[in-house]
Amino acid sequence: MKILVNCATLRVGGGLYAGVGFVREALTSDLGALHEWAFILSEPVYSQLKKLRLSFNGFQTLVLDQFPSDWRHHFKIKRKMLAFERDTEPDIVYSIGAPSYINFRVSEVQRLTNPWVTHPNLRAFFTLGFWEIPKTLLTVLIQRRFAARCKFFVTQTDTAKSGILRVTKGSPWKVKVITNRLSPLYENSARESIKTDKKYIFCLAAPYRHKNLAIVPKVALILRGLTAEKYCFILTIPFGHELESRIRSDIDRLGVSDSVLNIGELDQQSCAEWYRMSTAVFLPTYLETFSVTLLEALYFDVPVITTDLSFNRDVLGETGLYFKPGQWKRAAEQLKVAILRSRSDARSSAISSADFFNKYGRYSDAFSETLNFLLFVNSRESSSET
Repeated sequence: MKILVNCATLRVGGGLYAGVGFVREALTSDLGALHEWAFILSEPVYSQLKKLRLSFNGFQTLVLDQFPSDWRHHFKIKRKMLAFERDTEPDIVYSIGAPSYINFRVSEVQRLTNPWVTHPNLRAFFTLGFWEIPKTLLTVLIQRRFAARCKFFVTQTDTAKSGILRVTKGSPWKVKVITNRLSPLYENSARESIKTDKKYIFCLAAPYRHKNLAIVPKVALILRGLTAEKYCFILTIPFGHELESRIRSDIDRLGVSDSVLNIGELDQQSCAEWYRMSTAVFLPTYLETFSVTLLEALYFDVPVITTDLSFNRDVLGETGLYFKPGQWKRAAEQLKVAILRSRSDARSSAISSADFFNKYGRYSDAFSETLNFLLFVNSRESSSET
């Protein structure tokens, strides 16, 4: 089967690395070698793949420096993508960022994991500024309209699947749930902790409003009144982003410049190092589908302090340190708990690598499940045309 992998909409965050992981597996795995591949890549995805020194020699590849979701360039990008589809003649398209905003000629499976499209909540809307609310509502309506044109989807949770079925009015068998897996780049990496002079609190998240990263300076100030330990919140917001400016202003206003540091975007190898150096992971999010950050923290045995919401408990269970949404003092108290635990003894892995992968599976499992679904869809669609 010839598969056109479409990563044209991927910019930042978990979606970006989902695209990177899938393309890497397609290029390097024995299972990937059983199929023909063509790739449409956004510039951010291509840049990450080049850092991994992956070669696209022998593969038809289109790299785009603009996004189909940007209406200023939509029609130009659409023409390029459809022309590339004609040239490559795939059997099926797998779009890792959904919606793809393109009506491909062959059958398309979209990986839809955007919680704003599938299961938004009021708490997430309240994180938006006054003028952002109508803009977000309009964006979600447009995304739902484009998503509804597709028949087949991959997603990560049953909650997201139910949301997709509400949007598309499709049949349950057309939506395949494939849970998040740890990146293969981490599978053979060192896991033991790295000693540091501060207690680092890792806040690995893209700069979306519903991630609540803007609250970090306030929590840092509250935590100062609870512990004498030296600590520092580590943010990974792209330099120059408006959220960075907002947080920097709050850092200065609250006097916590020694307790909050933004280090910009990280590649996955650097993320692994920060997990090993960190005392805790802080994720004050109000809306997720399945954050891979939770899995990564479990793998590196870093306690997670996060909102007491179902999408977090479904992954972490009783291992998480939770606080009710908006209760920032309680969040700081839970961070203090993690700091006290780290002081009591050196961190050792709470779960062996073998047990971790037995419980959560490997990335190769997700890749195999995805390929099986693509084969299934292609077979059904081909038979329906004859």
